[in-house]
Amino acid sequence: MEEISGQVKEIREKKNPYQDVIEGVREKILGLEERKKTNSLRITKLEEDLVYLNFWKNGFGPTGIRSFISDEVIVELNDIVQNYLTELFDGAVSVIFESESVTQKGAVSNKIATKFYLNGKESPLGLLSGGERQRVVLAVDLALSDIAERRSGTKIG
Repeated sequence: MEEISGQVKEIREKKNPYQDVIEGVREKILGLEERKKTNSLRITKLEEDLVYLNFWKNGFGPTGIRSFISDEVIVELNDIVQNYLTELFDGAVSVIFESESVTQKGAVSNKIATKFYLNGKESPLGLLSGGERQRVVLAVDLALSDIAERRSGTKIG
């Protein structure tokens, strides 16, 4: 009995060889839980920032303020250009500017599109003679000058 008691005592005093590994894993788990908490807070902050940044992106993007301003100017530009073209061509030529263009793949681009019409049909500008093209350019230049004068309040010579 004494021998067995001694063996039991010896076994109880022996350190579990896996105890250090278990403690190391526990420490890693605690560290990972802390990192998880920190990263969760970061994610929450980034999501809040994303909402804020999307607000500004949309506000100044193609559908925001910039679009509103360019659409307003485009309408004014179209009216003025058409008035000049009517005087220069007796209504046979017109140019329409649009604030968005559609690419060949169907995507909408924020570039200004220009459509040219000759006798009511959409045509390439190249069908006009050099002098006629110069009159179209003159009409657009004069219209842009008029808009600049109106917006700046300064007379352009």
